[in-house]
Amino acid sequence: MKKVVILIVVLSSVLFAGCGVMYHPQLADVPLIDHKGDTRVSATAYAYPLFGFETTTTVGLANHFAWQLHLGTDYFHVAPGIFFAHDNRVLEAYIGYGKGNGGRNHPTDYLIDYGRGSYTSVFLQFNYGWKDLTKAHIDYGFSLKVGRFEPVFNGKIPTIVDNNVVGENISYYTTNLQLEPQAFFRIGGEHIKYCLQAGFVYLPDLSAFNRANSDVFHYSPFSISNGITFSF
Repeated sequence: MKKVVILIVVLSSVLFAGCGVMYHPQLADVPLIDHKGDTRVSATAYAYPLFGFETTTTVGLANHFAWQLHLGTDYFHVAPGIFFAHDNRVLEAYIGYGKGNGGRNHPTDYLIDYGRGSYTSVFLQFNYGWKDLTKAHIDYGFSLKVGRFEPVFNGKIPTIVDNNVVGENISYYTTNLQLEPQAFFRIGGEHIKYCLQAGFVYLPDLSAFNRANSDVFHYSPFSISNGITFSF
């Protein structure tokens, strides 16, 4: 079973890898912490829209209080939170700060730079789910991140001439509403589980800017990741 899980993780990450994305939904682990001392560590790989790794550590520091640290290939966040558990159900709320660097963006058909983008996010995230159901220790649920997303772009509005990017140099900065729902499913043993996550992001102001400027801050509205979670 363990070999099958590892093979699924590796193949899906390679087959669906993409490039040239400055932002995508950040699929931090939804831990479902339910008591003081409860600790969950995840190690996952993005299967879409690009190849990358991430890890999330969440610890129940006190009754109803937790702390989360998320580190990804191009992003990190810290987030204190509160949790309430009843039977197999858990409700969590985290308030966090995140920062990322999307690297360089380029058109699909050209390995040519548009420019460089980065971003910060201040957010409130609500998680709700069920944990350790049946003998397969199934967890599943969803989350909703609501925040202020601030992208920064420095580069060109691209026009390709003889495989060179020409056109107007621009700097772009604005505050965006960020809506980021996520769903997850975990299955395995009491302490080690396979995890599949999928997320969506809605950034209305940035979407409008991209429509008017050749998609220079290219971001993917969807993300999928899979990996392993450990609980202690």
